[in-house]
Amino acid sequence: MIKKLLILSLSFMLLSIPSVNAQDIQKTQIENEQLPITVSVVGSTINVKNAQNLVMEVYDITGKKVVAIKIESNDKTYELSVPRGCYIIKIGKMARKVYLKDRE
Repeated sequence: MIKKLLILSLSFMLLSIPSVNAQDIQKTQIENEQLPITVSVVGSTINVKNAQNLVMEVYDITGKKVVAIKIESNDKTYELSVPRGCYIIKIGKMARKVYLKDRE
């Protein structure tokens, strides 16, 4: 029963997070203390701007961390080798739901 309630509450939280759709190549800007962090997604490639020296954490929909990457420069591109699906990307205080699909 507790497990079902936990899954249900996680589902509601995921629905409330704005999403970035890979097909539309939407860009999302989040305010940081210095410059806004920009995240764009194409297929399974993530481009991150203005997040130097921060850590990008990628979580699957169950909340399990699948990747943690230190961002080394202000404009960095990462190719993630994860199965297609919905993921949560967290950089600093910013969190976004994204859909990653297979390489094109």
